[in-house]
Amino acid sequence: MPFTSLGWPGKTKDLERYLPSSVLITGNDIHLLLGRAMIMMTLHFTDKVRSATCTSNAIVRDAEGEKMSKSQRATTIDPST
Repeated sequence: MPFTSLGWPGKTKDLERYLPSSVLITGNDIHLLLGRAMIMMTLHFTDKVRSATCTSNAIVRDAEGEKMSKSQRATTIDPST
């Protein structure tokens, strides 16, 4: 969660400056799960709404229509070609 990297549960300058943020950006495949969890957990632990706006990015797919993944399927673009 973003608030844990900002010094929570203490009252730090970073926590006051960066939470809440203005935009939460996620992929549409994890938007419902991770995005909602981040919003609810931040509200629960800090009594602040994490961000005013939530947007989704498009998912990059390969020629077969599979989601590109550099870690699991090694389906990234080879820059040497």
